[in-house]
Amino acid sequence: MMMAGEAPLAVTTYAYNNEGLRAQNAPVDWIAEDLIPVLLYPLTMARNAPHPYAAALFYDFLLSEEGQRLIAKEGRVVGHPKVEPIYPRMKELQNLLGTPRVQLNTLEQNYKLLKDGIQILDEVVLKRKSS
Repeated sequence: MMMAGEAPLAVTTYAYNNEGLRAQNAPVDWIAEDLIPVLLYPLTMARNAPHPYAAALFYDFLLSEEGQRLIAKEGRVVGHPKVEPIYPRMKELQNLLGTPRVQLNTLEQNYKLLKDGIQILDEVVLKRKSS
């Protein structure tokens, strides 16, 4: 909605998406708030996977420097200390990993915080009654 000009700001965006848009000269910007919520995406495997050792090898690859570089090429911030983000401004977020500014949320917490954030956006920023 923001990119279509229908909203002046977006509260729940990913910095890497904004940086990708900025690289294409889109008129967007972002700031890292004082408390940055993050959600980790865990690696999972089916209990009765037909090739569990192949999955384990794939996990090893994803966690390796080479695998982390592949993920970073998508604009994401990764935890590997030798892998730099592709967007220079994302280094700001990478430097915050492990600091009190980063709040690691569970899926359950993320849902509640998103719901609360949407209510604040509706009632305070957009000045409309939340549904």
